[in-house]
Amino acid sequence: MPLGDGRFSIGIDVGGTKILGAVVDTATGRVIEVQRIETAAHLGGAAVLDRCMMLARRLRARPGLDDAPIGIALCEVVDPAGAPISAATVDWIGLDVCGAFREGVPVVIESDVRAAAIAEARFGAGADVEQFVYVTVGTGIAHTLVIGGVPHRGHRGAAILLGAPPVERVSSGTAIASRSGLPNAEAAFSDDAAAPVIADAARRLGTALAWLSLAVDPERIVVGGGLGLRTDYREAATTAMIKAVTDAGGQPVEVLPARLGPASAAIGAAIVATTA
Repeated sequence: MPLGDGRFSIGIDVGGTKILGAVVDTATGRVIEVQRIETAAHLGGAAVLDRCMMLARRLRARPGLDDAPIGIALCEVVDPAGAPISAATVDWIGLDVCGAFREGVPVVIESDVRAAAIAEARFGAGADVEQFVYVTVGTGIAHTLVIGGVPHRGHRGAAILLGAPPVERVSSGTAIASRSGLPNAEAAFSDDAAAPVIADAARRLGTALAWLSLAVDPERIVVGGGLGLRTDYREAATTAMIKAVTDAGGQPVEVLPARLGPASAAIGAAIVATTA
């Protein structure tokens, strides 16, 4: 099938550690091509934007993609107008991100958790239910409630934080690395000395998921992100969630891994770009 028939768009997932770009068939969710580069957020928001533009140029070099729309899934709070309003990891506040591409194609920004949830609702682990909660657990932690395939934004687009204080402060990849004194979460999971930190992080994440489950009463919880797709960590958090929900007199909720895997946010961003 020719790539220039309007079905294909480009999704770029800007995460805390990497940027993943994909050419996506938005009719099926199939990923045609994937490229990854380091985010290098420490260099500043403008540098991260330059990397996104470079990745987009590489992907649009395929025949038929000259006018393919671009969707960006950003690991920040994005308001209903598509403007970033937080800068915890990538500071794009005040930057003309869409205008920076200067290529005459539509560019749309969405919070990465909502983008991933849209993809899972259409093609993934949420496709067979009317409502579910999507949770991403990686460098940070965020969630969104999805009803009828549409993520709940909240008044300012900020309905993505999980817990107060946010559980990402103790259970995210960044927090696990910091609490264990190791360079990253991967190193922590490989170090037996960090096991108590990981166990506590999983328990606290499970408690936050229990609160969410009791407050929202979803049909299902879908978990994605680098740590969320780790079976051991997800299952430890799920065990803690089930105990907390049961102790409160509630009914446990099914928890499934994101079916689209690490590409879910990029796929969702591509879908958003096509439907905007």
